[in-house]
Amino acid sequence: MSVFLGILMGSGLFAQVDKDWKHELAEQLESDHSVEYLQLVGYFNDYFFAQMRFAFDEDHWTGFISFPDDNIQFELDGGYVNDELVLVEYDKEGQQSGYWKIKRDHEKYICSWQSNSGKMTHEIVMVDELWNPGLEKTYSQEIRSYTGNFGNMLLEIFIHRNVADSTFVSVFDPTSRTMVGIKYKCLNNSCNSVSLDFDNMKDKSFEYHLNIQRDKLDLIGKKEGKEVSRYSFVLMDHVQTGLETVMENAYFMAIEFPELSDPGAAHVVKKELMEMRKQLKLQLETLTESQMDMDERLEFFAISWFDIYYWNDQIISGKWNIQKSWNTDVESRVINYSIRNKREIDLFSQFNSDFDFEFFLSHFIENEKREMPEFIDPLSRGKIQNASFELINLTREGILLGSPFDTIFGQFEMLIRYDEIEQHLRKRSDLKKLLEKNTE
Repeated sequence: MSVFLGILMGSGLFAQVDKDWKHELAEQLESDHSVEYLQLVGYFNDYFFAQMRFAFDEDHWTGFISFPDDNIQFELDGGYVNDELVLVEYDKEGQQSGYWKIKRDHEKYICSWQSNSGKMTHEIVMVDELWNPGLEKTYSQEIRSYTGNFGNMLLEIFIHRNVADSTFVSVFDPTSRTMVGIKYKCLNNSCNSVSLDFDNMKDKSFEYHLNIQRDKLDLIGKKEGKEVSRYSFVLMDHVQTGLETVMENAYFMAIEFPELSDPGAAHVVKKELMEMRKQLKLQLETLTESQMDMDERLEFFAISWFDIYYWNDQIISGKWNIQKSWNTDVESRVINYSIRNKREIDLFSQFNSDFDFEFFLSHFIENEKREMPEFIDPLSRGKIQNASFELINLTREGILLGSPFDTIFGQFEMLIRYDEIEQHLRKRSDLKKLLEKNTE
């Protein structure tokens, strides 16, 4: 049993709170409005819009948390233990369904949820609704990609910002098609200034900062606090993703998808979404229908994120990865769609009749496995030898072959550069037109 559960289940929980706790709380929550009534908003798991409402009466706090998009609400009842507001959560039947711990951190509130058993935990950062009335209720994520040279190395830097005001930074080496190991930290509230630490940088006396603007990005090198280098990156792509979500008492799921203005492409994406939603909902309902109590609430969930490989006004090529809490395997679904020609791209029909792409593919994969670089470790080498590279996407550089995602090793990739197969493409094929457009 965790210490947290032990405190809550002890007798006289709120008797432990000092008699003068209201006055201390008033000082802690000092603001222009009354502290007797608190309204918080935020995003559960960064995905689900949530509202908290509670007020104190005599010696404890009562209220509720609701997920208005899914018409779900839980009652809350509790009080202060030391400097944390501790609340017991109840479902509509009055059955205890979990616990909340809430602690103020400057202008935000860190709200930690825990199931009755203690197996499941989730954290949500919430803000005072009175001071954030325009908070978006619909999930969206903006992704900007910048490209430029860092010394003699070509890099792509991706900035992900979602509606929950979370910012994620990733660095990609398009030449080797590998992610560059980094650690980063936002230096201001808007996160347009970021400290960046490269894992493999030998000279640790250098500090790197990102200065992020809408249409460009600067990577600034500093030594002893003085600027010694500056690398400029230009904006290559700016795209946005949305989210299909379902929240129930016992489970939740979230499926990220690209937001497309083209009706044909949007229809294809919606068709894939509805099929995934139907399958996952059926699986989740089957898993949770036998649960007789709420001790393991939210034990089962499914999250799907969308990897973008190529997205412009001509084409979208990407992949959904579906992670389930009850299964270590990650499922993948590929989409390759020609926005220009309003149809899905069948890669095996892009070539002249005298070129056997399937035969070429199998030999290419075997050759790549046989000529693996020596620096690849034995465990990864064995995984690659046994992997099937069945997931095919398009990138700016060529045709990307991917292995199924592994929760330990990630995904292995091989790239067939376009100049290796361009001469075999049909003159009117989608891929041929795409390459011609890119050379204009």
